[in-house]
Amino acid sequence: MEKIIYEYQYDTYECSVAAKASKDMLSGDLAINLIVFEDISFTAAKVIDLAWNMLVGRGYQAIAAFACYRLFTGILYLTAEQQSISARTYSAVAFYATSLWSSGSILRTIRLEKLRLFNKLAFVWMLISVMYLLFVVTMADLMTGYVAGQTMWLKYPNGTMMETGPINETALFNIVRDVQNAHLPPQNITMPDKMAIEPNWTQSAGGIHMAVVPSSPESKNGTMLFESCLNVNEMGLYYVDAYLDPRPGNPYGPYWYSSGDYRYNDPPRQKLSTSYSAESCLNLFNFGTTDLFQLPNYSPNMTWWRDEKNFRCLPSETYSWGFSYQYTILLTSINSIWLLVTALLWLHVELKSQFLQKRGPLGTWRAVMDIANAVQERLGRDTGAYTEAQLEKEIAKIQPLTYSIEQDVPDGLGRIRLGTSGEGDEEWPRRDLELDWKVKYC
Repeated sequence: MEKIIYEYQYDTYECSVAAKASKDMLSGDLAINLIVFEDISFTAAKVIDLAWNMLVGRGYQAIAAFACYRLFTGILYLTAEQQSISARTYSAVAFYATSLWSSGSILRTIRLEKLRLFNKLAFVWMLISVMYLLFVVTMADLMTGYVAGQTMWLKYPNGTMMETGPINETALFNIVRDVQNAHLPPQNITMPDKMAIEPNWTQSAGGIHMAVVPSSPESKNGTMLFESCLNVNEMGLYYVDAYLDPRPGNPYGPYWYSSGDYRYNDPPRQKLSTSYSAESCLNLFNFGTTDLFQLPNYSPNMTWWRDEKNFRCLPSETYSWGFSYQYTILLTSINSIWLLVTALLWLHVELKSQFLQKRGPLGTWRAVMDIANAVQERLGRDTGAYTEAQLEKEIAKIQPLTYSIEQDVPDGLGRIRLGTSGEGDEEWPRRDLELDWKVKYC
C-alpha cells in the first residue's frame, strides 16, 4: 500500500504580549518587548513598577550621587593643589556638589578660568555628571513599564467570535474538531437498499464522525459511514465498504479500515447515501474539512486561516511587565560609559591628589574651615555686618584660590592654607604640591 504524505505550512497567530513583543524587538520598536511578568493583575504590575522605580531608579541615583560627590570634591582638591580656582566655584562644588546650583559655577569655570587641559575636561565631566544624575531615574523608568494583555479571538465563517489560544497547527485542528463535534449526526438512516439502521457514532477520524455497521454480529466486514459537507449549507452522508483488522497483541484492540487499496489518484470509493441541511457546514466547509479518503483526514482551507481579518487581538483583564529592548540597550550603554569614565577619573584623582592620600576626602566642615580662612584673609575678622549681596560682591573680587604649604622651620611645623596664590594676578601656578610625611601640619 502506497503511503502518501501531505505537508502544509501553518502560520502561527499569537496575541500574547510576549509573542508580539518578540516581533517588535526585531523591528526596532521602542515599546515594552522583553516580558518578565505576564498575566498579572493591574495592582501587581503597579507594585512591580513602583519597586523598580524606588529600588533600582532611586537607589542607583543615590549611589551615583555619592560617587559624584567624592569625585567632584576630589577634582576640587586636585585642581586647587595644582592650579587655582575661584572662591565661587570652590564653595559651589564643596557645598552643592551634585546639585543644579553648582552647574552654573562649573560652566563658568570651564568657560572663563585658565585651567590645564585635564582639569578643564574634568570639570566638563562634572557638568555632564550633574545632568546625568538629573535624568538617571527617568532613564530607569524608560527601560521598563507595564502594558495591558491581549487575548486571541477568531471570527468563525458564520460571524461568531470565539476566544482561542495561539493559532497553530494543533489549535487549528482542535477548533475544527470542536465545530464538528457540535453537530450531531442523524440517528436513524435508511440505506440505498431500503434497510433502516441506527448507527453508533462512537468513532472519529480527524474530527469527522464515523460509524461502522457490521454485516452481521460476528462478521469482520461491514459498512463505514461518515459525514462530509457538500457546500456551506448541505451535509452529505457517505458510506464505504470496511473490514475489521483484529490487530493481535495491539493494546488498542481491533480497528475498522475502509476496504481496498486507495491512492490520491484513485476514483472515489465512497458513495453518497443522502444529504441534508446543516448549519455547521457554514463553518466546516470554509474551514476546509474534507472526506476521509480523497485527502488526509483534515485538510485546512489556508485561505481562511491566513486572512488576518479573521483574527482579533482584544484587551484582556491582565497586564504584563517588562523591559523595552531598544531603550535597555541604549541606556545600559550610556550607564556603562558613564561608570567607566567616572571610575577612571576617580582613580586618577585618588592617585594624584596629595590631600586625598594624606588628608582624606574633602568634607563639609573641612571645606568650611578652608574657605573661611581664604575669605577672612580678604575681608578680615569683622564681617558680621555684611549682607549676602555685599559678601557676594566682595568674594567675587578674591583672586583665584590655591592650596599652599608654609613651613615653620623653628618649630618643625607646616601650615596648610587655602588662599590666593600670592603671585599677583597669576592664575596658573604651575606646580605640584607635595606633603611630607615627616612634617606635622597644622
